[in-house]
Amino acid sequence: MEPIDFACTIDPAGLRQRVDQLDSLVPQVLTLRRDGSTLALEFPAEAVQDVRAFVVEESRCCPFFAFEVDEIDQRLRLAIRTPPGGAAMLDALHAVFANDGTRHRVRVVPRPAASGDP
Repeated sequence: MEPIDFACTIDPAGLRQRVDQLDSLVPQVLTLRRDGSTLALEFPAEAVQDVRAFVVEESRCCPFFAFEVDEIDQRLRLAIRTPPGGAAMLDALHAVFANDGTRHRVRVVPRPAASGDP
């Protein structure tokens, strides 16, 4: 089994778009709960397009996360899970969604090139 690379691969242009996406999504969070390796969020059912778009984009840059979206009782539930070793990345995502109303700050640190990369 190969080790999991817990690094986000988003580029600076994608990051700008993600920050804008989160600025729209975060205020829609109804509940937020962290339970071990799972972050559980609830949104109003009307947020379905925003939540699904977030899942698609976040899956591209952070493929180690597992996402599950369910519609239950006029609410949308999003579960984000990480495998063992990914707690720090889930913590960072939790901090974004637990935003206290101030604009979140994201700093991009380039990933070192893997051996053999140009």
